[in-house]
Amino acid sequence: MEQDNYMMVLRSEFHNTNTESKLTAFLTKYKNDVRVDGKPYLYCGIMQMANYTMNPYKKLDYFNKGKQALESHISKYPQQIDARYVRALIQSKAPKILNYYQNIQADISFIKKNIQESDVDEKSKSTMLYQIGLIK
Repeated sequence: MEQDNYMMVLRSEFHNTNTESKLTAFLTKYKNDVRVDGKPYLYCGIMQMANYTMNPYKKLDYFNKGKQALESHISKYPQQIDARYVRALIQSKAPKILNYYQNIQADISFIKKNIQESDVDEKSKSTMLYQIGLIK
């Protein structure tokens, strides 16, 4: 149950990272955490830091660092719902010029097919299904 609660809190905090200070606090809080389940949210947060810098090189650096870490994570844990979920979110919002949108539909299909049998808590399942439903 401790792991479930940890993930519930992490997911909730992730969805509340709508300012630079909240995102920075999130990244600081979880950067040294060794639990595998929460890592995709950290990687996604790193990519989101690109939204808060004007320097184009720094933007690309944040994005690429997070992207490489997330893709590596998904290669190791392809069945992890959370990883596929955050990738779908990021890919749906990434500028097309970054050429990072190839997995959106596959990830959405994977989530819809597997989420009910997953160990994701009910509130988070609801949030995930709602959020992927908003993806165009």
